Amino acid sequence: MKLLHLIQNVIAIAAVAALLSAARSTAAELKPLVVIGISLDRVALQHPVPTYPRTAQILEIAGDVQLLVQVERGEVVGVTVKSGGPMLGDFSSHWVRRHWKFKSSITGEYTVPISYCLQS
Repeated sequence: MKLLHLIQNVIAIAAVAALLSAARSTAAELKPLVVIGISLDRVALQHPVPTYPRTAQILEIAGDVQLLVQVERGEVVGVTVKSGGPMLGDFSSHWVRRHWKFKSSITGEYTVPISYCLQS
């Protein structure tokens, strides 16, 4: 009985170690955001690509997300998930709200495509 418990513990530790040592993936934008022929760098001060949500990696959830980002005078006032799974969509919308900064002269709605791909 103790041997079985010891084997189960070793397997559990090995599984956790394998998950933690896996290469960290990041989401990649499907294509650069273009606003009426202008690149994202011309309208945004900061637009980092989101990290891959750890829970989604463990559950092997991948897919594409499209966000509708509403900006007024440089402030992100709304982010809506237009398409994509709920876990990746929710994570992406929170990421954009927290990490993206637009120039103060910018107002409008912008579609942002993000692709989450698992790397082996």
